[in-house]
Amino acid sequence: MQPAKAFDCVILGGGPAGLSAAHYTLRAGLSTMIWARDSGALAKAHLVENYFGFAEPVSGASIVEAGRANVRRLGGEFMESEVISLSMAEDGLFSISDGTQSVTAKTVLLATGRGFQAAPYKLDRFIGNGVSRCAICDGFFFRGKPVAVLGNGKYALTEAEELLPLASSVTLLTNGKEPSFEERPEGLIINTAPLSGPTSEHNAITGTERLTGMVDKNGHIIPVSGLFLALGTPGAADFASRLGVMTEHGHILVDADGMTNVPGIFAAGDCTGTPYQVSVAVGQGATAGMAIVEHLRAKNKLY
Repeated sequence: MQPAKAFDCVILGGGPAGLSAAHYTLRAGLSTMIWARDSGALAKAHLVENYFGFAEPVSGASIVEAGRANVRRLGGEFMESEVISLSMAEDGLFSISDGTQSVTAKTVLLATGRGFQAAPYKLDRFIGNGVSRCAICDGFFFRGKPVAVLGNGKYALTEAEELLPLASSVTLLTNGKEPSFEERPEGLIINTAPLSGPTSEHNAITGTERLTGMVDKNGHIIPVSGLFLALGTPGAADFASRLGVMTEHGHILVDADGMTNVPGIFAAGDCTGTPYQVSVAVGQGATAGMAIVEHLRAKNKLY
């Protein structure tokens, strides 16, 4: 892994909230990186008709690209890959990594859009009763027990690696997909069998009050005491839970300035809740960006 580069602020998410915040941090002289795998949901919007300043409907992609161009003009840096870990270091800095490259930051803005990817087979009803979304948070409770991770990407691999030293066995359930990573940690069991879908004669889940296993389409039961959901890429609430940031119904709780209960961690945009509007995300991003500047100036911690 390459040596970590240091920034005043790292923004996770490349949508309107993150780009708006970057305009303020960069103009204040803060070294700023926007780290996002893509440009978010707005870039996929065919037309936006209710955005201030445009007499005619405009594509979401054009709004995003204009924001990115201005961030580049101001000297902002972009990293386009999948962030898989965000942690707090002993020196009070935050460490962000995609498994290959890492950076450190004095502040982090979570602006990755809406919350969790929907869990299949109504697994959400078992959250707290055998199902979890955070291996770092809940792996301890499954010491010496068989567990499984549902997912097939780097995010799922990272969760599995957290569990290997704790659980009696760790099975990666890819639900019919091939793993998108080459690493094969010692002890990790990879099961690529499709799981039972809602129309199958078999239930996808066994257990009533508490999850006790998963069932594949052949009716084979995979006994587990715990199942960790790691579908797609980690979102803002996933990162938040690892740092002790307070959330409610999958949304990050912030004050009027976008600050969370953890000093140095801010959030803006759809990840903080409704209304899911571009103009609201831009405003929240601007507010958070200014708050980050004041936070670092007060601590005299600018690079």
